[in-house]
Amino acid sequence: MKSLKFIIYLTTMSLVVYTMMTQLTVPLPLIFMGFIITSALLFYMIYRVLKDPYKTQKTFDDWYQDKEVR
Repeated sequence: MKSLKFIIYLTTMSLVVYTMMTQLTVPLPLIFMGFIITSALLFYMIYRVLKDPYKTQKTFDDWYQDKEVR
């Protein structure tokens, strides 16, 4: 899980930088390169999260853990 945090933070930061680049006066080739890099990081992050061997003992019967179910 620790290595997943890094890829999640990296993808989020690249998305923020890409969004800022589109709003500033950045040349179009750099924006396009940012789009390609951010898209690749997003697909890699999705793959890593789905293939992570994390296991939990909780089920859907446990419902939400942040508040008591009445």
